[in-house]
Amino acid sequence: MKNELTIVEQKEVDFNGAELMGIKANDGNIYAGMKWIIKGIGFTDRKGRAETTKAGKDEVISQGIRNFGLPTKGGKQQVSCINIEFLPLWLAKISVTPTIKEEQPEVAEKMVEYQLKAKDVLAEAFINNNPLNNHQIPETRAEALRLAADLEEEREKLEKENRRIKPKVRGNKDQWKSKMRHQIENVIYQYYSQIDNPYKTYNIVYANFDNYLIEEGYQNLNTFRKDMIQESLNEGCSVGYITTISENVLESLSVNQEMREIFEDFINDHKMELDLKLDFEREEM
Repeated sequence: MKNELTIVEQKEVDFNGAELMGIKANDGNIYAGMKWIIKGIGFTDRKGRAETTKAGKDEVISQGIRNFGLPTKGGKQQVSCINIEFLPLWLAKISVTPTIKEEQPEVAEKMVEYQLKAKDVLAEAFINNNPLNNHQIPETRAEALRLAADLEEEREKLEKENRRIKPKVRGNKDQWKSKMRHQIENVIYQYYSQIDNPYKTYNIVYANFDNYLIEEGYQNLNTFRKDMIQESLNEGCSVGYITTISENVLESLSVNQEMREIFEDFINDHKMELDLKLDFEREEM
């Protein structure tokens, strides 16, 4: 049984004239109250409820959402909060319509600020406090040396936590994606006479690939993509990169060497199966 999440520390953090509700939980993660984010950006309550509901249904973002009992004007209530590692991705998926940009340009500007800085401001509020606040003032040379060593250790830890690691890409992924697109849109598409658009072939190919993975004893496609997204979040990859691999199956496959090889083998096998099926149909005619 998983340990129940409880609040270890709770703070109201000032950000651009608004307040962020920050929570540090007993799992070591930092969470942000979602309605405070929505209010700070300037969205309406209706928009806020819609975006919070939408986030709860997203297969990736929902993994970072938890409910905490927080004191409100109406008493203690369960409030939706999001792990700050998922915060930039959630904000990147909130659409700012042309009407909002025209009639409320300040909302669009605040959205950018929240996407770029809110996560770091909340992290700093809990992690990057003045290290001296957690230590007694040294009275002897030995204590001063010990304090210096402790502070250096904490500095290195914080640097590691805040470091942004670039996504690992092996080989020429763009070349590989181009090759796979050609196979799907121009070769495999020809076998499906009932499909009126080559782009619809992708859905069939990915569904068959998922079955192929399961039959061969690999993790299914959905689990693979979730793991890759989580790994990218842990490594501090950019919001743009994470959004791309979460929305594009071929992109997520292209950055994993093993999965690229498996998918390419599957495509070749699939073409052979379709060839045999087509030959059989011709013989039956």
